[in-house]
Amino acid sequence: MSDPSAPAAASPPPEPNPPPPAPPSRLARIRAAIAAHFGAHRQRDRWSFFWRITGEGLLASIILIAAAAIVFAAASNVLRMDDRTDLKRMSAIQLIVLVCVVAPILETLLLQTLPVAIMRACRQRFWIRVVASTGPFAALHFPASFSTGIGAGLAGGFYFAFTYVHWREKSLAHAIWMTAATHAARNTILVALLLLGRHLAALKTLPH
Repeated sequence: MSDPSAPAAASPPPEPNPPPPAPPSRLARIRAAIAAHFGAHRQRDRWSFFWRITGEGLLASIILIAAAAIVFAAASNVLRMDDRTDLKRMSAIQLIVLVCVVAPILETLLLQTLPVAIMRACRQRFWIRVVASTGPFAALHFPASFSTGIGAGLAGGFYFAFTYVHWREKSLAHAIWMTAATHAARNTILVALLLLGRHLAALKTLPH
């Protein structure tokens, strides 16, 4: 039996509180915000995804072209569209058929389906597949003009690649038609603006 008059054993000293975790770096916060943004897109239904990605992709193209115009203003007038002589030579019917219908289908098959299939066979991660598709798409569009390479090649190619890789997880058919439809919608908007510009320019040449 213990002696009640004996002094109690000293309790161990409290452990020091662990230091607070270091705040995430700016780069880590940007990466987390981008991941959250595109993660939200991946939760959308088909039509919400379609319209949001089409609109956001166009806006991203405009922002990138404007930024490039500021940075490279002394070296290249990247905002001019009259360097696209291939588009200037096309009639309205040719623009609608080739740019709005044929190009989205062919480019989806060659520049999204093929590279993503290779990356899937190599068991690469989601974003590696997106980059693997964006690269060839951008490379194909830069020779047309600098603005086309920035706006259509990089920005457009990224959003088409993201669309394809996301919907490829559902099925091949979903991936092809969603990507081609998004591409066609984007090109249709641009062709409509181009034809509107032609019409307004023709009106200016009419005698008053």
